[in-house]
Amino acid sequence: MAQARINNEAKNVRNFQSLETIATRLNDYNVYLGDPGKLVWDMERYAKATVEDVQGYARKYIDLNKRAILYITPQGTLTAGNTMVDRTKEPSAMAEPVFTPPKIQRATMANGIEIILVEDHRLPLVQLNLVIKSGFAADPTDRFGTARLTAEMLANGTKSRTALEISDGALRLGAQLDIGSDFDGSTVSLNVLRQNLDPALDLMADIVLNPTFPEKELERQRQIYLGRILQESKEPISTANKTFMWILYGSGHPYSQPGSGTESSMKAITRIDLLNFYKANYLPGNAAAVIAGDITLPEARHKIEKAFRKWEQGTVTAHEVRTPPAPASTKIYLIDKPGAVQSVIYIGNLAMQRSNPDYVTFRVSNGAFGYRINLNLRQDKGYIYGFGTRLLNTKGVGPYIFNAPVDMQYTKESLTEMVKEMRDLQGSRPLTDVELADRKNRLIKSFPQQFQDYSGIAGQLSDLIKFDLPLDEWNTYTKRVSAVTGAMANKAAKDYLHPDALVIVIVGDREKIEKGIRTLNLGEIVHMDAVK
Repeated sequence: MAQARINNEAKNVRNFQSLETIATRLNDYNVYLGDPGKLVWDMERYAKATVEDVQGYARKYIDLNKRAILYITPQGTLTAGNTMVDRTKEPSAMAEPVFTPPKIQRATMANGIEIILVEDHRLPLVQLNLVIKSGFAADPTDRFGTARLTAEMLANGTKSRTALEISDGALRLGAQLDIGSDFDGSTVSLNVLRQNLDPALDLMADIVLNPTFPEKELERQRQIYLGRILQESKEPISTANKTFMWILYGSGHPYSQPGSGTESSMKAITRIDLLNFYKANYLPGNAAAVIAGDITLPEARHKIEKAFRKWEQGTVTAHEVRTPPAPASTKIYLIDKPGAVQSVIYIGNLAMQRSNPDYVTFRVSNGAFGYRINLNLRQDKGYIYGFGTRLLNTKGVGPYIFNAPVDMQYTKESLTEMVKEMRDLQGSRPLTDVELADRKNRLIKSFPQQFQDYSGIAGQLSDLIKFDLPLDEWNTYTKRVSAVTGAMANKAAKDYLHPDALVIVIVGDREKIEKGIRTLNLGEIVHMDAVK
């Protein structure tokens, strides 16, 4: 009963981080109970419930010897009630909302752990992400997947807890405990009610400081990864994505793989490899505790110090991410999928580091280009089902990627329009004032949504750490977006798009699409198998 109450309380508190959820709940209470203030009353009911209350309810309302049959019959003609809303008049717009980014506080522990905190007492909840500044980029070149597997194995056993005990421990505390890794970092994240923060931190510290990487659990995870790699090789979108990164960066570059490694590397990884990666990277001087929620900086310092005081310093190995040579000319890589009714197209090139001063400007240009493609190929011609444009955030030089699943019979035409739109943006059809204003508005007005809940705030803090961004990044973001001019956006398009030097990966029925693609004379066509 106590555990169920804690879990319910944690769930309810997390729900109140979202403005959309709050609005929906207030409306529900107003409609069904006539008072939106009943929300507080309902929360108190959950908090005060006892075992005796639940048992009394069961005795009163649940009688297994009785049955009821429910009939629903037509209720006749229903008409709308009286309303005071005049729907003939369009409501006036509200004042433009003002958003002030949360204040960041910072400290460093004696053993080297950085603490980055956003203090927010709206809810009795704390989100803590322990960020290790090593991810896929730190993988040995013959052991891709080591960083991700090391991170996932942390919760599979410690010196004092089994994997099941770790999972049950988090459940009893009503805590969400997640572990993951990406190109430039690994993260152990904890979301928990403030009242349970101390025992939850003890659990978190145990899996970070005392992992044992059991052989049995390693073999289980290995089979999961190998199954995932096999499945990805059969899915066109995953196949196109993996092949694109492999071609652009080269097989020996850590950004050439999505973290799950290759079939050969995953079979080669041993427990010793995981231990070596852990010892070289999981060090307090290579870590930051990023925190958002109901806690002050002095409290955070005290609790982090108590939980991680035994974490010993060590020499952190630097991992420089080399920049591969950019493509000199366009090449098209065809992966045959006989019988496919659609083709998946990935187009792109090297772009920039997340810390590049042109990052915001290129996002403006890149997003406007994506909007053009959607209007052209989806809305006007109906060739595609949707178009994606991404600028991958990485510490090293990341790519821009344009991708779309297209109707197979229009593969040639879709590819023609994509490349044409890129060239037009650089020459005959630069961004218009309307396109520029629309894209800037989208970026500025969507920015506050990233700070709606504690998890989002901690995630944004984590990015500041991983990409070595200044702590005033949030305060200057909207000003930098607003300052982007048409000339700046068009220059960024010219500097980074390179329509005559593209990596193009297409997964589709080669027999039906290759002839048409060849007539475009975009570049050399290479036949490939799916990357595993």
